[in-house]
Amino acid sequence: MRSPLVEVFHETLGLCFASTLKDMLGLTVCESVYGLLERNGIPKGEICNRFDDTVTVLTKALGASSRVLVHRTVVEMFRQYSQRAEFSYQDSLRDRLIVLKEAVVANHLIPKSRHDGIDFDSAEGTRLARS
Repeated sequence: MRSPLVEVFHETLGLCFASTLKDMLGLTVCESVYGLLERNGIPKGEICNRFDDTVTVLTKALGASSRVLVHRTVVEMFRQYSQRAEFSYQDSLRDRLIVLKEAVVANHLIPKSRHDGIDFDSAEGTRLARS
């Protein structure tokens, strides 16, 4: 069983991937990519939990250009968690995600997208921020 922080991390990864895909390729191509992933056994709802497999399928289909999608997704993840993306385009993006996930769990970080509606001055807000 994964912790709520890890669940939120994976959910955020899915949202970052979706927004990157849509921003870079547009809606029509975005749906084609989702179709490609589905044909390769990765339904839209599992992309965030099977991101390594997603990257493999994209690399086979799109070649080196898939790295741009993955890089922008990882950079957006760091932005969501208010962390510096201090890595180059050539660094292992998988390793960067692992480091970010460890920081999220160790420091009880929540993404910016989850900050809305949380009162950090209340006990309830603190409990919500940590779940």
